[in-house]
Amino acid sequence: MNRAQAHYLRIYKSATDYELWQSYYVNKTVTVDSKDYEYFPFQTGGIQESSALGSLGMSLTVPAAQKAVEAFEAALNNQRLIEISVYEFDSRLGNGSPQSGQILITSFIGQVSSLSGSFTRLEIGLGSALATVGSQAPPRTFTTALVGNPLRI
Repeated sequence: MNRAQAHYLRIYKSATDYELWQSYYVNKTVTVDSKDYEYFPFQTGGIQESSALGSLGMSLTVPAAQKAVEAFEAALNNQRLIEISVYEFDSRLGNGSPQSGQILITSFIGQVSSLSGSFTRLEIGLGSALATVGSQAPPRTFTTALVGNPLRI
């Protein structure tokens, strides 16, 4: 299999999506899970190296375009969530649009914890109390009250 990975970025709060970007299908808007993601190049750091990041954050690098600066400043100031999803697929079956057989291999949900950069590049630090694998449940909040009663001897 010739593996390829497509990355999707979603900036949102509650049910409102502020930005939907993808960085694989150049100059195209693609639909995944009934959402239209427009092309905007970005790179992620940390999400692919390990599935054991736990509550650590990750990094995101985007061009310092006005659109990106405004989007991430608003995300920082308004406590919007950032979701990064990575899908894997066989690139021999086509690269023109997302395939129906693509597999979600990891996702990350966090908030903007830092912004820095230069005239050409914006670097975003994302922090989260969520694990990247199974990120639907914050790992630090599991207690016996949530999981169940411990064994009694």
